[in-house]
This record gives sequence, C-alpha cells and structure tokens, in this order.
Amino acid sequence: MAFARTACLRTLRRTALARGGARPPTSDPPVLHLPCVAGVRGALAYRAVGVGAARGKHPIVCIHGCPGSGRDFRYLAPYFEEAGRAVLRVDLPGHADSAGATLAGPPDCEHMGGAVHAAVEDLLGSRATPVLVAHSLGAHVALEMVRARPAGYAGVVLLAPAGVSPHRTLRPWGLVSWAARQVLHAPRGVWAWVLGGLLPYVYRRRGLVLGRDEILHCQRRIALIDFPAMACRTIPALSAAPASFQVLVASAQDDPVCGAPVVDELCALLHAHAPAPVDVTRFPTGGHWPHKHAAAAIAARVEECFD
Repeated sequence: MAFARTACLRTLRRTALARGGARPPTSDPPVLHLPCVAGVRGALAYRAVGVGAARGKHPIVCIHGCPGSGRDFRYLAPYFEEAGRAVLRVDLPGHADSAGATLAGPPDCEHMGGAVHAAVEDLLGSRATPVLVAHSLGAHVALEMVRARPAGYAGVVLLAPAGVSPHRTLRPWGLVSWAARQVLHAPRGVWAWVLGGLLPYVYRRRGLVLGRDEILHCQRRIALIDFPAMACRTIPALSAAPASFQVLVASAQDDPVCGAPVVDELCALLHAHAPAPVDVTRFPTGGHWPHKHAAAAIAARVEECFD
C-alpha cells in the first residue's frame, strides 16, 4: 500500500516537473467574503481565480464535504487555472471561514445548494454554466443544485462521493442519525457537556480538529441527510438536464469512507438517469482524497470532457 501511494505521488511530481514546477502545485488564493448572498445571513467566504475575466471555457465551482472548506481543492485547482478556467471555491455556510454565516432555512442539501447557486450568480453571472466539482457529501449538494436548475450547469464531477446509502463513517446509520437528530432538536445548553467532550473526541479520532460550533453544524447536516430522497427524487431529475450534460465520478479503491459498494450503487443510479453515459474512474490508491493524490489525472479527464 505504501509503495503504491509513493508511486502515485511520484507520477504527480513528474507531471508537475513537466509543467515547470518542482512538485505538484497548489493554489491558495486569499479568502474573500461575499455579503448579502440570497438565503444566507452573514458573509460567505470564497476563494477565486479568474472570476470576472472573459474566458471561453466552463468555469469550475468546487463544493466541499462535511466538514471541509474550499481549501480542500488546493491540489486540483491549479490545473484548471492553468487551463484557463475560472475557479470558484466556496466555504459552505457554517464551515471554515464561513462559520459565521447561517442559512435562512435548515442546513440541508437543498438550502446549501441554493446558497452556492446564489454565490455563483453573484460572482460568475446568471448566464454562466459551470461544472460542479464536488467532494464527499458535497456530491449531494451538487446533485440537488442540478435538480433545482437542470439547464444551469454543464455537468458534475463527483470525487469520492457520498451515495444513496450510508457510508462507513455514518454506520450504524440508525444510531448515528438518532444522535444527530437529538443535537438538531435539543436546546443548546443540553449538549454543552456532550459537545465539550464526546463529539470533539470522536471527530479527533477521525483526524478532524474542529470548533464546537462547526461540530454542532456538522451534526445538524448529518441529521438532515435524506438518502431515499436522493435516490428517488434528486438523481432521477438528471433526466431533465440537456443532452450535453455530463457526469464524471472519480474514487479510490482504498477509500476508507465511501467504499466501492457505496460508489457502485450511486453509479448505477446515475447511469440509469443521466442524459449521457457516466464517466467512472477508479484509482488504486488515494483514499478519500483523490483530488489530492490524483489531481493531474482528474483535471486531464475534466478537460477532455468539458472543452
């Protein structure tokens, strides 16, 4: 496993060297804030390159998971930027540098998607038809955005996507969803002890060091995940998208979160409803972060499909 991961990283370094760099490039533009976004109370944080410039290619809009931030795409974004695309990375309300922003409605995928779409219209214009590049639970947000506006996007690129049934970190789903619902509905003070000890410990065990408010926000989002609606309502709505709409899926065989059964189930539904054949790429390694460990390969495939 370590040898395969090293070989993957060496491949990325060779790609970067061919582009004139000493190692795989990263993109960390400054965080900006967008006030007065429709459906959002407070300023929405984002990172952007090429936004506002006249460009012929579909712009890229990156949507992170739960938890996460726009910075999660720092290894993938440079390839899109170099190819001449505008790249917009939004911190979803309640996360990272948008921690102070709250939604007018519940933090479900529909309202999250509405906030991202409002930011896209503000920053890219109402005529833009971006490609939505989404990671993990961000896939649900991206697909919900397409359901709401099937002609508004050129396609979706789903990276290590959450599917239509609970993945490993949400199992046993009955217990996880019950606990999340208690956090969602209980008075804030009731959870002071739990949030002060148990939940931060659970998140740290998964390598996630978050503040108390963001942990609470993540639990609220988990409580509102609707897997049946994703399977029966959101994904079937892809059939209303234009014939040119494309779906790309990229995952790794060693993903410890969204394993092969979850991704396979999702891909079968996407194949059944997407207007064009779904492009599926499986990397041998990369874990839950293919957009880091296979950034060059993913970007090259996106360029081929969305010229």
